[in-house]
Amino acid sequence: ENMQLVEELSKPLPGSQELVFTSRYAQSFKTQCVACYLKQHWSYWRNPEQNLIR
Repeated sequence: ENMQLVEELSKPLPGSQELVFTSRYAQSFKTQCVACYLKQHWSYWRNPEQNLIR
């Protein structure tokens, strides 16, 4: 039943247009690097018990 629904929803509707994006990525490389850095930074400071072991 689920596989039938997946197969049905995987096919585009008649008359629909192809998706077109202006860029390969949603954000620039710099923005992605900053996001990764901030994620790691806050993860480090939210686990003080692990910081004592390091």
